[in-house]
Amino acid sequence: MPRPPASCANPIRAFRSGRRHGYFSELDEDALCDEINLTQPDVIWVGLSVPREYEFAVRNRARLDAGWLVTCGGCFNFVTGTYRRAPAWMQALGLEWLFRLAREPRRLFWRYAVTNPIAIFLLLTRTFPQGAATTPQGAS
Repeated sequence: MPRPPASCANPIRAFRSGRRHGYFSELDEDALCDEINLTQPDVIWVGLSVPREYEFAVRNRARLDAGWLVTCGGCFNFVTGTYRRAPAWMQALGLEWLFRLAREPRRLFWRYAVTNPIAIFLLLTRTFPQGAATTPQGAS
């Protein structure tokens, strides 16, 4: 996978309070979290590649003082134009993941085969309050 260019920071420079390379070990994370917290961020964007960014976020979410902790490795590739977005009709139908899968099946198949069923399950079981999905609106 190509590395996103440093220019990915340019479109969001006005909103950026800091950035750091991803070459650190778990032993460095205490100091890194302290460094991040000094900037008092509202949102922390973690782009370290899957699964490293997820693991970092889970390990450090209690130590980081921000409203949002977002894993977003591929996001920077879209911002810079390194990756092409899906056609508008696929975006509108929520099928951008399918477009990406068609472009990179070897890399993405197992990720989506595992995560999509879990996401669907969580969507169906946690989106609606208990019973709200089956009760017609206005019925008592």
